[in-house]
Amino acid sequence: MECDYSGIHIHLLYAKEGIDYNILQKDAYQLPSYPQDRKHRSLFKTLQLTAINAKGDKKTKGKTKTLKSVWEDIRKDPRTYPKEIPNLNKALEDFKEYHSPIAQYFNEGVGLELMYLDSRIAERVLTKMMSLNIPTLSVHDSFIVPQESESILKEVMLQAYRSILREVATFEYEPHIGIKTNISDADVLNNADEDFRARLEDYRSKSIINTVAYVKLVGNTNGMVIVIINDDGYGIMTRKDFINQYNISLDIRSGTINI
Repeated sequence: MECDYSGIHIHLLYAKEGIDYNILQKDAYQLPSYPQDRKHRSLFKTLQLTAINAKGDKKTKGKTKTLKSVWEDIRKDPRTYPKEIPNLNKALEDFKEYHSPIAQYFNEGVGLELMYLDSRIAERVLTKMMSLNIPTLSVHDSFIVPQESESILKEVMLQAYRSILREVATFEYEPHIGIKTNISDADVLNNADEDFRARLEDYRSKSIINTVAYVKLVGNTNGMVIVIINDDGYGIMTRKDFINQYNISLDIRSGTINI
């Protein structure tokens, strides 16, 4: 079972300004005035995290480096992003307005400082999990443990985050951060019934028109996970992302629908 922090670098930057980002209850990577689908969110997440890490020099401004790096990413993996890329220069300015309390950190190379804090949080998580004799693997800011240790891991992750945050800012209360459970294709297949596994393998081997998808809802700790099968194979989305992308309200447990 793998768990990771939700938008940890954004939370850390807001903490530097004395703000608990969690209480704002807004998606760190989704601009309200743009399409609310998964591919646009992926694009804006890449744009924002690149801007946090980029830094200019005598020859090139940080903003120029940010935009160049994002375009290189788009060319390398175009299927991850929207077919029509919005004006990234404007999107970056919109992000600075959306995150106005931390806009001064964009294109200033603050990423190294955040990665250092990130690594210290990870160190505390691993040290505590070792003391509890729970095998734990780290992948950046996510951690993999046996499934039965999920609740313990999440509590340890929260306390590690809070302990480092106390060195960054002073809060009158204990700040919070979202910790999500990542579900892989393998996890879904392992938990699916035999009939659904057979359907998955059958659909994988066939070319299915992209206007039809077989949808399976699988319960997890974060609500519902949706498996979608179309001409690209099968994949996993959250219920929220599915509704945002296809604008369909899901009242069924599973079935074939038009999208």
